[in-house]
Amino acid sequence: MIKKKGIPFFVELNSHQKYFGATGFVTKVVDLTSGLISTVSNGASEIVEDISDAGTATVDAAAAVKDKSIVVQSGHSLSDGMVFEDANGNKYYIESVDDTTINLKFPLEEAIAFGDTLTQVGNTGIYKIEVTINDAGNYGIYISNPSIGLRSKGIQYTIKDIVIEDIADKIDTLAASLQTALEEIESTVDDSETHDFTVFAG
Repeated sequence: MIKKKGIPFFVELNSHQKYFGATGFVTKVVDLTSGLISTVSNGASEIVEDISDAGTATVDAAAAVKDKSIVVQSGHSLSDGMVFEDANGNKYYIESVDDTTINLKFPLEEAIAFGDTLTQVGNTGIYKIEVTINDAGNYGIYISNPSIGLRSKGIQYTIKDIVIEDIADKIDTLAASLQTALEEIESTVDDSETHDFTVFAG
């Protein structure tokens, strides 16, 4: 990917709906030419959806640590793909809902009691990290979070000193070339329409 030097851009890290509201992210940038490593960020912000009418459910049977399903009372408004928060503040991704059984993608970290309320939240488990690189070159960006054992693969970026005026000039040149080609095609079509053709049957 190509980015302009000195201009902030975002790198995203997806926990695949496992870690919500996490902190402790560290971002390192490696200059692939010199090998120099620098820490450019010690934080990340989670991308959170705007929930206007949150779904809820009331727990109908206690669930133990490591359970991957929760039984709730009928009439709940939770559904597949939602993220909910329990009474302990833990957040979980709903893989599927079978009537009054909520099936989770990952097991419970704490027990859930009868009568607790589960409330939909907008957490996505996707984090964005702002990065600014001030020198042109090729860089590898690595994001990690030791507190939850999360680490990204290296993402390579080419940083250039891009000048908008240069891009505009190139677009103008390409547009002129395209116009010339279109005119040549039009001229060829017009010329073909002035000729008569005779078909000879054998």
